[in-house]
Amino acid sequence: MKKLTLLGLSITVALALSVISPAVAFSRPEQEAWYTFRVNPYIDIIHLNTNPGGWLNGYQETPSYRAPILGKYEAGKAYIAVDFPTGTYYDMAFDVITIATRDGYAYRITRDLKVDGPTYIWLTPATEEALEGPTMAEAAGSEVTPQAWYHFVTNPYIDIVHLNTDLAPWLWGWAEAPAPCYPAPVLGYYSMGKFYFAMDYIEDGCYALSFWAGTVATRDGEFIRTTDGMSIVGPEYFWLTPA
Repeated sequence: MKKLTLLGLSITVALALSVISPAVAFSRPEQEAWYTFRVNPYIDIIHLNTNPGGWLNGYQETPSYRAPILGKYEAGKAYIAVDFPTGTYYDMAFDVITIATRDGYAYRITRDLKVDGPTYIWLTPATEEALEGPTMAEAAGSEVTPQAWYHFVTNPYIDIVHLNTDLAPWLWGWAEAPAPCYPAPVLGYYSMGKFYFAMDYIEDGCYALSFWAGTVATRDGEFIRTTDGMSIVGPEYFWLTPA
């Protein structure tokens, strides 16, 4: 047990129950409504399912991998995190898509926090034709290493997220906690008073991905998690305080 001081109030928490990532048995049942697109200029095919509250889940696939997806859509935009499997160059991508035009930009991040982007992408209906070209998980483009950091506790959990805003409005960084699933690379975006980011956990036995959506002014919101993209756990309430 550990005593924490939060907003002037003393509370006691059990650390064994306070880490975000270790997977639990509960998940929502799989849904039936799926949307399928090619993520140009890559050969990746994205499969998206919509849930109440604008939450998204699914997977992105090529002949060489299948990557879980979480995201959210609101105010005409879709924010999508893609968790590439171990062995690919990038660990995660974060896409911001305008729903009306089905195009937008993506950033990608490696496990050692090299960031690549923004890369222009556009979605077209997927076909049965053989695809040729690069995958989204391959190395390409130029990497950047910004320097300004913000650090928050992801209450009610003990995880600390480190966010960089030098690529504004894009976010990047990592999350840490005293558990085998960490450090977790982070990518995200903020716009119109809202922020969105995803954590990519790195070990077996953990959730594959979590997706967070909140309000900048109040630093709180909701998040979801997945082990494979086919179902979600949550949404659950969170609030950020300075670490």
